[in-house]
Amino acid sequence: GELASERVMLGLRTSSGISRNELADKYRHKFSDDAERHIAELARSGRLHDSDRVIHPTPEGRLVLNSITGTLCDNLEAVGSDERGGVQAV
Repeated sequence: GELASERVMLGLRTSSGISRNELADKYRHKFSDDAERHIAELARSGRLHDSDRVIHPTPEGRLVLNSITGTLCDNLEAVGSDERGGVQAV
């Protein structure tokens, strides 16, 4: 994942955010279960918007963006294709 990590770092700094679908389909990575729990907590605390499989920081989240980015980049997992063409953790 170096490219996936870079996409997360750059995506969180843009208004378009990070698409989980793009992360899986193009970069073959997904957020770990721990990262998903962290994302949910950040959304509950008003630091991230999480909708339609896209996440992006709120103004409050931008104040702690380096911390958010570090945690999410450290919790990426490679994915592979299953026999139906879907994505699964490797």
